[in-house]
Amino acid sequence: MMPETPLVSRCVIGIDVEKYSVGRRIRQQDGVQRTLDTMLSQSAESAGLDRTIWDRLPAGDGEMAVLPECDLTTVVGGFVRDLDDRLAVHNEDHGPGMQIKLRMAAHIGLLKRSPLGYAGPALVVLSRLLNADELRRALRNAEDTHLALIVSSSMFPVVESGGLGLRPWTFRKIEVVDDAKGFSEVAYIHPANEVAAGRPSDGPPVPGPPPSREPAAPAEEKAGKERSGTMIGTQWNISGPDARINHSDRDMYLFETTADDA
Repeated sequence: MMPETPLVSRCVIGIDVEKYSVGRRIRQQDGVQRTLDTMLSQSAESAGLDRTIWDRLPAGDGEMAVLPECDLTTVVGGFVRDLDDRLAVHNEDHGPGMQIKLRMAAHIGLLKRSPLGYAGPALVVLSRLLNADELRRALRNAEDTHLALIVSSSMFPVVESGGLGLRPWTFRKIEVVDDAKGFSEVAYIHPANEVAAGRPSDGPPVPGPPPSREPAAPAEEKAGKERSGTMIGTQWNISGPDARINHSDRDMYLFETTADDA
């Protein structure tokens, strides 16, 4: 009989390959597993994590893992970024049968070792987040995204710490609900393509584009009739007492005033 084990709080992560069994032959499924296993180890090492001491629960199309005490910013920071980069490179070089797109979830919760694995809510919450419809849609609707990450409300303070350059405003707050299983959890999604779209309204303001270096047109030009302009290579021929030049850092045009401007 297994001796009593302590109840602890641990970081748990889950990874699932999108459409793992759709249209893939056995040889391709095996190749995806081997490639992903190598990527996970390499990305963990790059982030300063030792995957060999994770308590891993493989599932064929991914895995769940219970992590030992570690710098949690490396999990949702360096590890995720490196893995996303590796996925991008891999997918550029392979056809649909060998491409890998991942859903990833991270959570901090209670669990304890039990005869059949683990007891406690940590892995239950992780599983619900990993299979959330919102996360699936985020990855499916983002053509150029290779990894979509969801973190629980208990993990989000790690993101808010700003360690390793983490930016909390790139995460979108959602509520994951599964009425059939009586589950409801606030969580935060970070698909790469949504980062470029801007920050949410409750985050820091999105920096606007740099101001144009082109001088504003004089008020009378804006109000006047349309003028004709000519640019001849880098040579300019200017004539007439009413001729003037509108200058920019890009192109230069010669404008002639109309009779109404006189």
